[in-house]
Formats: sequence, structure tokens, C-alpha cells
Amino acid sequence: MSFEERLGLLVDREMTDRLDRRLKNRLLQAKLKQNACLEDVNYQADRGLDKALYRAYRIASGLKNILMS
Repeated sequence: MSFEERLGLLVDREMTDRLDRRLKNRLLQAKLKQNACLEDVNYQADRGLDKALYRAYRIASGLKNILMS
């Protein structure tokens, strides 16, 4: 593996670690009473939820996090 490839992996790992720490700290500061995420949404219940809309929101949210870092 070349130096550039190893350096790229190191930078990717550092960025991932920083994002993970940032998310962990924000979740701790929020003091949420329940842990919830979009992946846990129950679409089987008759609540009129649009799965495609939630999927688009999740993708947009992920892109926003990447662009803001």
C-alpha cells in the first residue's frame, strides 16, 4: 500500500472518530429520555407514514452532516 493510500485511510479514520465523538457529545448534552432513530420507525402501523419521504430525509440529513463538518 502506498504512502498516499495509508495517509488517506488515516485521515478517513480520524474524521470518522471526530464525527462519532461529536455525535456522542451532542446526544449526551440533549439528555433525551428515549433513544430513537429513523431506522426504528414502524411503518406497519396505520399512521400514514411515507417510507420514501423518511428515506429521502435520512439521506439529506446525512449529506448535511457531511457538508457541515
